[in-house]
Amino acid sequence: MALFLHGVAAPGPAPQAPAHHIFAMGGFMALASPAPDTTDTPEAMAEIALRHNDILAAWCRIGPVLPLRFGTVFSGPESLHTHLSAEGKRLSQSLRALGDAQEYVLRLRVAGDPVLPEEPADSGRAFLARGRAARDLRRDLGDRRMALARQLLSEVAPLARQTSQAAAPRADRLLDAALLIDRPKAADLPDLTARHRETARALGLDLTLTGPWPAYGFTPEAVNVG
Repeated sequence: MALFLHGVAAPGPAPQAPAHHIFAMGGFMALASPAPDTTDTPEAMAEIALRHNDILAAWCRIGPVLPLRFGTVFSGPESLHTHLSAEGKRLSQSLRALGDAQEYVLRLRVAGDPVLPEEPADSGRAFLARGRAARDLRRDLGDRRMALARQLLSEVAPLARQTSQAAAPRADRLLDAALLIDRPKAADLPDLTARHRETARALGLDLTLTGPWPAYGFTPEAVNVG
């Protein structure tokens, strides 16, 4: 029976998660599940990817978990055990180094035109003032948007152990940052983003925070060896 290796977790009781196998290896527990007979269709791959995420996310909700590269497959329990025995020290060290940290993603996306403040339009003076405000806002819109992106990063920096910007961000995203944050500090994130959401909206931006996720973007490449 071929097995997918999803990741390793700190020893402890198993959470509610899709059916999977747990291999106790001293300093950690390896999380695996049977590989399907075929991965030739997009539907099959999507199902496997969802299972991979659901298993890791369930463990992440209760404690430290180190996700491994999606698609790490072994021919059977013996092959997996051999790999875990050989790589056990490195996996255990990486899990301890990661600690009880989770990944969040902070995005600032261009959503449309800036939102001008509502003013009564019952006079020529009000109409002209609104036109001037629109021109002023559009003239330095790029600078204001980038200033907000920089401010968000500066405020989140004290909370994050590591940050990682997208290597090839989409053209409509001014900020696309993965954040590795220790669980106790994550409670401050919603308030941080809430303080800036209206400013972002006024600048025609959409500010989103997603997570917590397993630390997909912060797994050392050295442990992603199948």
